[in-house]
Amino acid sequence: MKKYGVPFIFFFISLQCLHAQKVLTGKLLDVDTGQPVDYANIGIVDQAKGTVSAEDGTFDLQLEDSAINESNIIQFSRIGYETLRFTTKVLYDRLQENPNINLKEALFELEGVTLNVKNAEKNRVGYISNDKDNFAFWNDSLALGGEHASKIRIKDAPLKLEDMSFNVIASISDSILVRVNIYEIGQGGLPGKNISNHNILHTVTTRRGRVTIDLSPYNIVVNDHFIASLELLKIYGGKVGILISSFNDGYRSYSRLISQDRWKRIRKGTTIAFSLNTSQLEGDQFNAVVASQNKLREKPERITLLWDTSYSMKDKNLEKELAFLDHYLEYLNTMEIELQLFGYTLTQEQFTIENGNWESLKKRLQEIQYDGANQGKTLHALNPGKHALLFTDGIGFPDSIDETWASTIFTVNSQPDAHHSLLKSIAEGSEANYINLDKISDTHLAVEYTQKHIVDNLEYASPRSNVNPLREIKGKVTDFDDPIPYVNVKVRETGRSTNTDIDGNFIIFAKDGDILEFTSPGRESAESVVNANTSRLNITMPIGVKVLDEVVLEEYRNTKSIKGADPSKTDISTNFGAIDLERTGFAVRQIQQDQIGYGALDITEAIKGKFPGVQVYGSGTNAVVMLRVGSRFPAAWEVDGILYKSENPPVHISLQNIKSITVMPGSWAAARYGLIARGGIIMIRTISQSFATESSGKVSKWDAMRSQDMYGNDAVLLVKTQGNQPKYIQWISGAATLSEAYELYLEQRKLYGHLPHFYADVHTFILEEWGSLELATKILSNLEEVFPEDISTLRLLAFQLEENGAFEEAHSIYAKIHNLEPTQAQSQRDLAHSFVTLGKIKEGWSLYRKYLLSTSGELDEDGIDKTIRNEALALANHHSSEIALDLPFDSIQDEMNDMDILVEWNNPNTEFELQFVGPTGHYFTWKHTKADNPSLLSDEIFKGYSSNSFQINNLDQGEWLLNVKYMGNQSNTPSFLKTTIKNNLNGTETIKVLRLQQKNVNFQFLKLTSDKISNFK
Repeated sequence: MKKYGVPFIFFFISLQCLHAQKVLTGKLLDVDTGQPVDYANIGIVDQAKGTVSAEDGTFDLQLEDSAINESNIIQFSRIGYETLRFTTKVLYDRLQENPNINLKEALFELEGVTLNVKNAEKNRVGYISNDKDNFAFWNDSLALGGEHASKIRIKDAPLKLEDMSFNVIASISDSILVRVNIYEIGQGGLPGKNISNHNILHTVTTRRGRVTIDLSPYNIVVNDHFIASLELLKIYGGKVGILISSFNDGYRSYSRLISQDRWKRIRKGTTIAFSLNTSQLEGDQFNAVVASQNKLREKPERITLLWDTSYSMKDKNLEKELAFLDHYLEYLNTMEIELQLFGYTLTQEQFTIENGNWESLKKRLQEIQYDGANQGKTLHALNPGKHALLFTDGIGFPDSIDETWASTIFTVNSQPDAHHSLLKSIAEGSEANYINLDKISDTHLAVEYTQKHIVDNLEYASPRSNVNPLREIKGKVTDFDDPIPYVNVKVRETGRSTNTDIDGNFIIFAKDGDILEFTSPGRESAESVVNANTSRLNITMPIGVKVLDEVVLEEYRNTKSIKGADPSKTDISTNFGAIDLERTGFAVRQIQQDQIGYGALDITEAIKGKFPGVQVYGSGTNAVVMLRVGSRFPAAWEVDGILYKSENPPVHISLQNIKSITVMPGSWAAARYGLIARGGIIMIRTISQSFATESSGKVSKWDAMRSQDMYGNDAVLLVKTQGNQPKYIQWISGAATLSEAYELYLEQRKLYGHLPHFYADVHTFILEEWGSLELATKILSNLEEVFPEDISTLRLLAFQLEENGAFEEAHSIYAKIHNLEPTQAQSQRDLAHSFVTLGKIKEGWSLYRKYLLSTSGELDEDGIDKTIRNEALALANHHSSEIALDLPFDSIQDEMNDMDILVEWNNPNTEFELQFVGPTGHYFTWKHTKADNPSLLSDEIFKGYSSNSFQINNLDQGEWLLNVKYMGNQSNTPSFLKTTIKNNLNGTETIKVLRLQQKNVNFQFLKLTSDKISNFK
């Protein structure tokens, strides 16, 4: 063992104005050589007051903090010299007697190892990051002696440290001098003893990029996890400001602001990215260190095999897992095994292994079909026994799954995309190992992890680090007929944007949940929420109009009349507002009463030659009108708000009664009337049926049209036939038995398993055709495994579960959605209502209350605010004894309607119409389209909700009908509509889910009476 003498330190210090200025100045010298001692740490112990000595040994230590007193400790330390510690009073007294302080010789020992690393295995330990958003930094010239450190885990030991590197994001300093320190892990996991034994200095001159510091000359050997740090010693150029990359994971970094300060952990989730190259030492040195780790475990007499059968396991490397079991069971030789197959359900089977022969068990494992999601109740029912092997990827596992397990559990996984950190935690928490077969190619080596006490120091990133990545979104923007070039496409609240090309096509990268905004001068803007169904979008942007007065039709009562067309003002009244013909930005053609030739036979003949480019083919009821040359679609008609199809012109109208005729282009008309008007529309205003309220104010146009607003029994019955079913349902419907249907589903899953509606459709088919709720729900549960963070898909799953009466399972989905989007109004309401449904009144009220308080009492009268207000009122009135009522509801009674209807849709881009037909045949249409209700759709996106509520009274007068017309969701995939009908007359609640795909057809959905709700058949 070699010993080195360390000289005395000789230093001169003056204690200036101990109580006034509180500044210590001095100079540190080597007692033998008389040379200055540079870059020594000087400071008040455990307080943010310190500095380092300069190259000439001088220093200034400012002690302006009034809390510093004479009893505090001043410490001088530097690698290679003995540490000095004095109280302020003792130091002051000593300096009064003699400014020279003689230090005893310090000794340190260097382990007598021969570092033969020529052919040693090279390993990189630590962390690499070039992240620009997460960083550690120095930005204060008073921070001399300040350090940033990270815990470094190692797998094999001993290791020689070869170099240390980090990434500089940016630096405003000309250069800075830093010191590398290597510490043992001390008390509380903080940096302990400095084991560097050398003054390792490096000048950082890089303004941006990777910096590497050579450590190989210093023979630093580590036998266990350690802490590496950078210490700021000197600033060149007067400015200090340097950012070092870190990453948002773990809890493995520490800092101290200034020399001799107390070490503190950096905020949770931040790890400074120090990376070190190492060399593994050879021969007996290595064996001596790891021998204690290789102690053999006792062979178990019985094991439990926990085998995950959920859908996410279908792509695992079964061959490799079976090879591992081959060697493992050969090693165990003879034993009893309990096989627990878990996923959507849990089953248990017993096997006996003799002389390593496990063929019957292997065959059973090879037969397994991986389908369905892990259920919470299934996972909590697992019983690992005393010794277990858990084969899983950890997807869908709660973090607390192993809290009650008193077992030795080896976790085994063969997939790269797994919850690695959880699997490692489960194993190490039971004194076992995580066996990651995706990283271990040698299955014999993998078995050693079950035989010996091996320390696995491999770190794993968060499993959600890339769950919701940017992906390519394609689409096309049109005005129904023609593509629109140069439309700006932007991802809201990001810098990502692009423009459509000459053909209206665009490509942009976005994440699920992002909102795409489409804008173009002279066009109505559009928005689209990205979800799992979003791969190709079809966006329509009609020409914008100047709306002078908006009509709001709310049921039969709340109406606002519109002024009629006034030629002197060059505007025209429509169902969508008054349009200023001079400021529309597109060609609007109009003729007045005095320009109409009364000699014509009917309206189709009257418009011939009146509008440039308009062609009339045929006559009378057979007439077809094309508004422009080359148009593929004929124009529709609209007379005083009544719509007529292109093939049914209003030839019955008296020409003498016409006040004006206006021709509107297809891009505007289709946006408001739907595809029926994609060829444009001819709008006729008559004298006797003007939109204007009469000057006497007696009757509005809406009241006058009540008799015309009669349901014509024109809604279509939604019939499922072989021809209109998806191809995969057509295949599965050919099965003769339920088991055969399931096999056909598994085959079709290979082709359509990437589509959310595939699982929903098969679920509905199995339920309706075979009546198997268990199998149908198992298939449906795959939505949670395949689309774990897609809100639209998770809402679809919750809808179907609620329709099936599985409210506990639906609650877990709503809780998951709330965890993903805690600030969205819909997620707050859904979880609150789900709590109440399960009888957890206090938990539900807490969420309702939180939302109500966040609005400061300013609730909208419609939308999600109306729903939350009504549901909160119901709780306040009916469960006041169970909740701490601190909102002003005690004097408010909620209005009791005969029937409350809540309509929800899973895809926020869904556009549709609801037609409510009363017992007298009169109907009210609620339009959820951007053309008809732009402010509502904007509010939905802003607050994050996809629902609306309606009320029906006078149920005793007869039957009500609810019809639905679907307009699309900007993609070619279906949307799903959930309707919750609460009958307040008999206290029942019914949930119905409707699949929406066929567009622009008014479908019959529900019949509503005072005693029942039923589907049309």
